[in-house]
Amino acid sequence: MQKHGDKLREQVKLCKVYNSDWSYKQIAEVIEITPHAFYNWLNGYYELSQRKERRLRELLSDLMM
Repeated sequence: MQKHGDKLREQVKLCKVYNSDWSYKQIAEVIEITPHAFYNWLNGYYELSQRKERRLRELLSDLMM
């Protein structure tokens, strides 16, 4: 069963491929969570709040332009 944020997780990983100068740590800082929490989210251990998810989507949109 797919989790709510799985598509977003895939988008983050794809964005990272195309923006190798960005680290997951930097992405975490932009959405104001710790790198450890970001890696936990990336591995599917929990879901982001609506605010943090919205901010992450905005960042991905900016990076993929």
